[in-house]
Amino acid sequence: MKVNNLKTRKLTEAAMLSALFVVVSIVAISTGIMYSIYLDMIVPIFISILYLRIGFKYTALSSITSLLIVALTIGDVPSAIWMSQGIILGLICGFFISKKGNILDDILWSSIGGCFIVILIDVYLSTLTGYSLIKDFDSVAVMFPLNEELTKMAFYIFVATIPVGTVLVSYIGTLFIGHKLNILNGSSKEKYSILSNFRKIGSYLCCSKKTYLIAIGYLLIVEIINNTNFTIASTYINTVIMSVRVVFMYFVIKDSFGFIRQYIYMKSKSQTIAQILSFSLLYLLIVNIYLTTILLIVGSVIVNILLKIRDKEINIIEKYLEVEGQK
Repeated sequence: MKVNNLKTRKLTEAAMLSALFVVVSIVAISTGIMYSIYLDMIVPIFISILYLRIGFKYTALSSITSLLIVALTIGDVPSAIWMSQGIILGLICGFFISKKGNILDDILWSSIGGCFIVILIDVYLSTLTGYSLIKDFDSVAVMFPLNEELTKMAFYIFVATIPVGTVLVSYIGTLFIGHKLNILNGSSKEKYSILSNFRKIGSYLCCSKKTYLIAIGYLLIVEIINNTNFTIASTYINTVIMSVRVVFMYFVIKDSFGFIRQYIYMKSKSQTIAQILSFSLLYLLIVNIYLTTILLIVGSVIVNILLKIRDKEINIIEKYLEVEGQK
């Protein structure tokens, strides 16, 4: 009886929230009010909150139903496809928020999933409209006075920034709104506690060792491929590979940079020396990002072998959660 009542309640909530989602979507798309912000930011947050409230099955059902109603009512298929990007990213964020795990791991893997979604949406939109941001990039690139390598790098960073930015806003927004709505529990409560106290413990956030090693492995494989005669004919596949590379590289640099800075501070006990090192490393990253990244990775591995800095930072966050009563 209780199981049936729970299913009925979830179906009822899904229907009510779907109706709200449809109405707001139709107004936003048909009037153009906050069009891009709604599709890129509000939709993923709404879906993530829905996921935390009623679970994956009912959220997916609600999302598909709402998407079909919006597409058929307005007749704006490109906008509906664009909205599907926000829906899928919202489902991904909701999944990672609700499961036990590391916050930076959540954001990294959600962003990588987002890279694939962005490319997939571009494929569908290009089929409908005949225009592809990715395939037609060369016609836009001629407007910028950069060499070919820098132009491509800038493009891959741009493509990667779309899912990373959306994921960051959706992830953080979902946790804070979810807290206000009192729908967080377990892992999501722990993650909210960490982010709401970011000033105190934010500097100790890092990726898990497993994710860090996977990232390094991916970067190594891509670098080997780039230094061979192997070429990938598909523009879309190449864009996915290189955009994922940008995401991995950012998180590897962020972690490695933080570990080395922490090591220098622990040894010198001087914030000034640590700051000088930080500015020096930033300068080296600008001058030669690839060589500096390699040096950062090697340095990070060494300091973690010597002092287990990653384990210490993770333990600090775990102990903080215990003190806050979230463990």
